[in-house]
Amino acid sequence: MFVRWVQDGTAKVSAFTDKWIIDGVGVNFTAKATWAAGFAMRFLQIGNLQAYAFFFGAGVVALLYILIAK
Repeated sequence: MFVRWVQDGTAKVSAFTDKWIIDGVGVNFTAKATWAAGFAMRFLQIGNLQAYAFFFGAGVVALLYILIAK
């Protein structure tokens, strides 16, 4: 009777950990975060060389501002 109680309790704790912590946080959150990052970065790929040059220049200006402002 005691062994069955311990096994059932361990199984329930393991099932909860697997479903909500490992699958929920470890797998699903990582997959959704990766999808969201790809979705957001998709808008940065516009295929226009002038736009890429503008983004590069804006990044250089922002970096210089950060370095000089310190």
